[in-house]
Amino acid sequence: MMSQGGTYFIRPGTATSWRGSLPQTGNYYVGIYGGTRPTDYTLSLQLVQRIRFKEGESDATLSGSAPMGSVATYSLFGIKSDKMTIALSGAGRRAALRVSGFVDGKSYLDVADGETYVELELTATQDYIIEIVPNTAETVHYILDVKIE
Repeated sequence: MMSQGGTYFIRPGTATSWRGSLPQTGNYYVGIYGGTRPTDYTLSLQLVQRIRFKEGESDATLSGSAPMGSVATYSLFGIKSDKMTIALSGAGRRAALRVSGFVDGKSYLDVADGETYVELELTATQDYIIEIVPNTAETVHYILDVKIE
């Protein structure tokens, strides 16, 4: 995987996965390099929308949809000891929240819990990954309210 400018994030033959923040907007290239024989593989790519608050504000409301059962993924930066509140509405019981830490990889709320609301005291300064996970194969429309205090 490399940037349009030629910066490698994964050099060919050195790794099978990468997780990180892309440093700039632009085109990125992903190549799959196999051995001398044909092989089966799966490529998974997850793009995350960063939530940014308006200047002087500590909350935001977003609306969107998760088409055909796909997961909608956001990131929100939080500081240790802050309180983060996340509320999912408009989807009824057709979707639930999943929250994890980007750096620590810790699960703060599992989708199996079926929750659409959570208040967390943040245990680390990092990006928090917020996923809206449909439990149906149809398009799910939602409203996501987030707040950090």
